[in-house]
Amino acid sequence: MGIRAVVSTQTPLVRFKLSMEELLIKYGEADCVDVEAMDAEDYQKSPGGVTAMVGPMVSSLIRSGEFSSVRWVSFNPSAPPCFVASGIENHSVYMPSEKVPLYTNFKEALWNEIHGISRMELDRAEYEAFASFNWAVAEKLMAFLNDTDVYWVHDFQLMLVSNIIGPSAPVVYQWHIPFIPSLMQPSIARFIVKNMEVADSLIVSTRREMEGLTRMGYHGRAFQVYPWVDEAQHSVPPGAVGEAVSRYGLEGKEVVLVVARMDPIKRQDVAIRAFAEVAKRRRDAVLVLVGNGSFTSSGLGHGKGAEWRGKLTALVRELGLGDRVKMLGFVDDRSLAALYEASRLVVLPSQLEGFGITTLEAWLHGRPVVVSSGAGSSELVVDGVNGFVFRANDEGDLAAKMLQALMGDGDAMGSNGRQVATMHTMAKTMERLTQIFKETTESA
Repeated sequence: MGIRAVVSTQTPLVRFKLSMEELLIKYGEADCVDVEAMDAEDYQKSPGGVTAMVGPMVSSLIRSGEFSSVRWVSFNPSAPPCFVASGIENHSVYMPSEKVPLYTNFKEALWNEIHGISRMELDRAEYEAFASFNWAVAEKLMAFLNDTDVYWVHDFQLMLVSNIIGPSAPVVYQWHIPFIPSLMQPSIARFIVKNMEVADSLIVSTRREMEGLTRMGYHGRAFQVYPWVDEAQHSVPPGAVGEAVSRYGLEGKEVVLVVARMDPIKRQDVAIRAFAEVAKRRRDAVLVLVGNGSFTSSGLGHGKGAEWRGKLTALVRELGLGDRVKMLGFVDDRSLAALYEASRLVVLPSQLEGFGITTLEAWLHGRPVVVSSGAGSSELVVDGVNGFVFRANDEGDLAAKMLQALMGDGDAMGSNGRQVATMHTMAKTMERLTQIFKETTESA
């Protein structure tokens, strides 16, 4: 018999473009509405790497029989209380509208602290909103306690949930962002570790995070599992590459691709400045930026994404790069796979990144990569073999590595990268996760 699981993320699998009242008028009352019965323009997949990665994995665990039942709990202010997406029963958590900005401010300050951007100062009202949100999630999770074998809880926004649930059912808590204690105030690092230790099992993405736990004297069961890539999402239908090349004006161009949400931590500005040097040497090169804002930018009304895009647009103008830098915003899965195929090189310029799934995605398409030393996926890059690693925030080093990659044997590096990617596919990683779930439930 398979495991009965409840999955929880801050970001929902899908977001609705209509209000609950509009949904009710258009589709009528239903205990648990199936989004596939809706008009496609009434909903959209949520931005964000966690749901994009975890959603297909959950579906695969269901198909394999490892999960016999699944519920998904997330914050979704405009969604019905229950809906079905990708065959998964979703349950919505709500928050009073006046608390949403307080919650958002706290988690953004915490995120900045974790990434070494700025020191956070505790605001009581903001922390209360953060705690209230975690309480609401835990309350929803515990409503399913009688037919749940394991809770699979994701990322820093839900770090208090394990504490609230307590011993009621095993919790596998997966931390997706960096954990480098030296970047944080000691009190914040201890706060995070204490909440991690309450979970029955902890999953982190890279060896770097395991080292951080060791430095903090972590007491608990911890596993390091590299993020995974879904091969099915990256199949390229016949004609798709030609369509994308024509649509985005890339005919005859040497495409350097950056896939990342619009956020200063992603350092698209470093990529643009580095590309300005590359452009002097590579006449046909173009820099293509794909990505919109995060769920925080779009779903929580935080304007960071739009503001950052505006700054990047001004930088392109200042450097006189004109149409040699293309900002495409959000593209669908088909177009993204086609753009990977059309690219000559994929760059991950982030200042600091828990992993950086674009590295594996590029390799799936046989493309070499240039990856920041601040990205967890740099652990998998071997210079000159499957790509290059550049010093984080160093535009000169990035420009040099981009030129090396463009002038080197890209096919050979891409082929070597593909071999690495095949070790981190969804199918391969599912075996590891299943083992963790079983070990956790059996020892609880």
